[in-house]
Amino acid sequence: GPCTGIYPPQPLRGQPDFPASFPNVWLKLIRSGDTITGQYSQDRVSWKTFSVHQQHMPKTAQVGLAVTSHNAKQTVKAVFSQLSFNQQT
Repeated sequence: GPCTGIYPPQPLRGQPDFPASFPNVWLKLIRSGDTITGQYSQDRVSWKTFSVHQQHMPKTAQVGLAVTSHNAKQTVKAVFSQLSFNQQT
């Protein structure tokens, strides 16, 4: 099926709460039916929503992580750690 990037609303007003290259930020995706909510935290306790996305999906879906520099002439490096996946019914 189609792949979709989940981004905050554009254009952003002022600076985002955390830049994309901010180290030690935790990200959480929460799926409820056809709604995906993206949240972030700097302490893994307090979470802020940065994006809500609606997309019809089957009951089960595959999850993947991706990184892009958005510049064909520039590479980017990302490190993903402490990954966990929780299924709630």
